[in-house]
Order: sequence, then C-alpha cells, then structure tokens
Amino acid sequence: MAPGRGLLLLASLLCVAVNAQNLTFPPVPPPTPGMGGSNLTANPFPAPSGNGVYLGATLDWDVDSPANLSTRLGVPLLTYSIFLKFPLTDIDKTFLNKTVKTEPYPSLGADGQTKPSIMVTLEPSSIEALSDATFDDPTVLGDVVDMVRDLNAKGLYVLLRFGHEMNGWWYAWCMRPIQYKKTFRRVGTAVKSCAECSATAMLWAPQIAISYPWGLDIPLNDTTFFTRNPDYANLNLTELQTLDTNGDGKISLGDEPYAPYYPGDDIVDWVGISIYFNGKDFYGQNSLPTPNTFLDNIRGIDVTSGTLTAPDFYQIYSVQKGKPFALAETSANWNAQYAAANPNSTTMLQMKQAWWRETLSDRILDAMPNYRASFTFEFRKMGEDIKTVTFDYGYTTTPEVAAAFLADLPKRFLLSNGTFTSLNLRQLPPAIGGSSFLVSSPASTSQAARTVTGAATQAPAQSTATASAAAPGTAGTLKGGAGFSQSVANSWVASVVLGVLGSVAVFAVTS
Repeated sequence: MAPGRGLLLLASLLCVAVNAQNLTFPPVPPPTPGMGGSNLTANPFPAPSGNGVYLGATLDWDVDSPANLSTRLGVPLLTYSIFLKFPLTDIDKTFLNKTVKTEPYPSLGADGQTKPSIMVTLEPSSIEALSDATFDDPTVLGDVVDMVRDLNAKGLYVLLRFGHEMNGWWYAWCMRPIQYKKTFRRVGTAVKSCAECSATAMLWAPQIAISYPWGLDIPLNDTTFFTRNPDYANLNLTELQTLDTNGDGKISLGDEPYAPYYPGDDIVDWVGISIYFNGKDFYGQNSLPTPNTFLDNIRGIDVTSGTLTAPDFYQIYSVQKGKPFALAETSANWNAQYAAANPNSTTMLQMKQAWWRETLSDRILDAMPNYRASFTFEFRKMGEDIKTVTFDYGYTTTPEVAAAFLADLPKRFLLSNGTFTSLNLRQLPPAIGGSSFLVSSPASTSQAARTVTGAATQAPAQSTATASAAAPGTAGTLKGGAGFSQSVANSWVASVVLGVLGSVAVFAVTS
C-alpha cells in the first residue's frame, strides 16, 4: 500500500462501473519446455506437502515481535515478513541484526520437520536503484546475497519479493517494465548463483489489476500530463510506451496489466498478489465485501460491474506456469473514526471476518490448490489519503478479532511448534529435526530469559540486546495479548525457555 492513491482509485472504480464491458487480452505463452524453472515441489522454497499452506504476518517490528503476535493470536506462526530498501542501507543492516535477528523467531514447524521462513521485501529506494550504473558497485548484489545466505544458514527459507506492486504508479520502481525486469533478473541470478542460498526463492508479486491503471488514463502524446499531475511525474515515457498493449495511445483499462512486468519462468519461483479490502468508497465507510470478491478479482472480474477487466492471474501465472501462489499482502482496513460517528455501522469483527473468510477459508483454498502462502498485515497506520485517521489493518490487534480469526483458521495452515530462538544465536545444519535443538551462544550476546505461557497478559521481557531498539510493550500497543491458551489442534500451553548451560543455549517446548 502506498500514499496518495485512494482518491484516484475511487475515480478509477467509478470509471469501471460506468464503462462496463468484457475486455479481451492476448494469451500469455506457456513455459518453454526445459525453461519453466521452479514448480511447486522442485523449488528453493517448496510448497508444503499435501494441501498445507504457510500463514505469515507482516509486523511493525518497532513495537511488535513474532512471540508477541503468537501470544495475541493464541498459536505460534511459522513465518513472518520484513521490508528493506534496495540497495540495502546501514539502517537496514542494523535493523536486521539488532531487531529481526535478536527477537526470538520460530524454530521449527509443529510437524517436527518444516523449517521456519521469512518473506523479505526489497523496495528500490529510488529510480536510480534500477539503473545499470547501480550495479557498478559489487556490494549492491553482494549485500543481498550475504543477507539471504546468512538467513538460510540459520535454518530459514527465504521468500525474496523484489519491487512489489510494480504495475502501479505509486512507487519509484512502478511502470518501468524494462528496467524492473532487468533488475529483478539481476537480483535473482545473483541469488541463484550462490550455492549457499539454495533455500531462497524469488517471489514476483504485482498489485491485483482490477481497475488498472488505478486512477487517470495516461496519454502518451501529451507531455503536459506529467506536469499537471505530479503524482505521475516520475514515470518514463519510453517505458510507458511498452505498456500500451492495445495500441490506443494511452495506458488505460484494457491494457495488459501483468505480462509486461513478468521477469521470466526461469527466474521466478513463486507468484503472488497484493489485495486489500478498504470498505465502501475506498477508506470511507466500514462495510462488508461483496461475496466472492477475492476469487473474482484474482480471475479478473470486477465485482462492481461483473465484467472481465483483467487477465486471470492465478490461472495464467500459477496454474499454467506451475508456480506456487502467495497472497503476499492482505487485510481489511478498519476506520475507527467512521465507526465512532456511525455506531450502527458494520463492526470491526464483521468487516475483518468477512474478508478473511473471502481470502483464507477452506472454500477458497480448495478452489485454488496452488495457493500455498498468505501474509496478513498486522499494522495500525495512517490512511493513504486521510492522514488524520489511523486505520487498523490487523487480525490480532484486538482480543475479540484475534479469537474469531483463530476459530476460523483452517487446520491446513502450518504453525510453529512453539519454540522461539534468536537468529543471532543460531548456527544450524541445513536440516533441522526434533522438538528442541542446541545452538551456539556467542560470548558477546546477553539474552534475557523469555517465556510465553497461557497466563500471559502482557509483553514478555525484552532481551537486553533489543531493549533500546524496540518500543516497550505498554497498554494499548501491540506488545500485549490475550494469552497463549489455544491451539488449532488441541488446547496446549507453549513456553519458550532459555537456559544457559555453559556456552550452549537450549530452547524447548512444553505441552
């Protein structure tokens, strides 16, 4: 999600409703034999066995952590998500080392076999980040390789999402298909050339294309358009010309919204989408989604008009190409200010529950068997256009919503076994086994004992290594929770116990 696009999106949705008609798009060629790259099982990050699905969360790491989210939800997740700049900055490296790698992180799946994972989103910091000159500096790719190599060595699968939502117009890397694909391939090739990075998969994840191009039509023969509309000032006319796939002289509804950005079957391991439910009038009114909104949107059907306005993303890029599908970002955005002014309107629970049943239910997963990972957006943040209102995106930010989410959660979602260890303490072999394991404890690290129990009602104590990097858990923040008292399988109590035996730290789960 990005600033400044809400009102233009609303205008675009109204345009779709007025100009309702089925659109046609040229077929996307199937993979070339022998060049199809990864599939569901032959993959650096293989899809779970059977019908298993990874459930992850994108956290505000300044005030939240994996252990705290697991406390609020009542079960421990196995995967989480972070955002970093590209090229990596010193701030990013510090954040990784002092926050992400210091906070206790899931150690092993509840099945005793599945490794934990992390989705790393790389956001190009500027237009120049896509330029050829950027790669004259060997550390640009070297830093990325070093990062994922280290995460793989610590026992994590990495899902590397480069330049998400590239088919929008709101980020520096948007609507630049030529340089975007070139840069994606450079990053992917560097990772795949690293023998110790074999558990890192490349994720290609555009924005769901309903109402593309989300706002104003972009004329190719009127250069004053870009000065009159400063939100579009960073776009490049040469790049835009490649996006006019129907040849009508403008970027508009009816142009192919995905194919021009696809980096190639040989370099893409997973495909995914960002899709949010923002209520009526885009951030205006809390409301319920139209039934089948998610499935229809994935298939290219606009629920307002009932017409085909985009290609079927799932069928083309997941089924036809044999790639596992990830719902890389999703949420229902709750407007507390609107709720306060309209006490009889749709409640937070009603709105969020309707959306997760649209996106995370057994019905949806059965209809999309390649759908193998989903990441919720556990944030409270300012609105895209309404800067005076904080929106609640999360499914665990209130006890009532978290309890309902857990009750609705399909059993096929993979969970952690309840052990959490600091990544900075791990030196693991390639395969992890058993319900507990030993890790080296560097002499320079002082790690406080942290315990999560069924009686937990407030944040676990922070480690000394992170106390200065993260905001303290206080009432009203995401640090507290409703207790760690329920499991999808059975009621159980998980605890994370750090005991120091000489130079070895032991983490275990009790049931």
